[in-house]
Amino acid sequence: MFLSYFLKKLIGCEEQELNSKIESLILDLNQTTKNNLQLVKIISELKDRLNYNAEKFLHSKFDTKPLLYKKRWIFNKNNVYPADIRNYIHKDATLPNLKTIEDIWKFKLTYVSDNFTKHGILDFWQTSTETHTLGNIGDCEDLSIFRINCARNLDNKNVFLGVGFFGKTGHAFPVLFKDRKLFVLEATSNKYEPKEIDVETMKNSEYKIHYLVNENFCWVVRDNVSFRKMV
Repeated sequence: MFLSYFLKKLIGCEEQELNSKIESLILDLNQTTKNNLQLVKIISELKDRLNYNAEKFLHSKFDTKPLLYKKRWIFNKNNVYPADIRNYIHKDATLPNLKTIEDIWKFKLTYVSDNFTKHGILDFWQTSTETHTLGNIGDCEDLSIFRINCARNLDNKNVFLGVGFFGKTGHAFPVLFKDRKLFVLEATSNKYEPKEIDVETMKNSEYKIHYLVNENFCWVVRDNVSFRKMV
């Protein structure tokens, strides 16, 4: 009976709503009984889920190190320093008002090489505002940052920027944390198709993650000198 009630509460729940649902369930269950061992176990598991997030998952596996972008400089009083990739990830009120993560991927973005943008610099990383202002065009990192920031506008903090390779080609792409697993999302596609990836071995995947970035940390999955020269 109680397990059925618990499942009905959570089935179909959006990821960004899950924590608040769990908090509500814990209160309901605590008020119901303190003696039922099954409920005590459920409450313990719910509290564990509530306190476990993507950052804790990644901290348990990887070290962190700043990833700096040397082709874009920040001016602050008398100091000039390269931009930190983490600063590209944030809420952005200039972006379209999309309701779900599926809507974010349905929103049409157009891939263009840096050779055809207005910046005149090879591999220039645009902000999400710049991508939108240019007509929703950019290359892989530009479109990834755009979609990730749309997710931030929904208070979804479970989408990260992956930097690495697709095959033998350098690539950037969103990575989704869900159910204690990681899934690659392709920002250059207008289809929401999460593909699970074993982030430690990356077997059976054309995607190879070297860095995972959010607004707080850059996790080093596989340190790569060529990327550090590039950025």
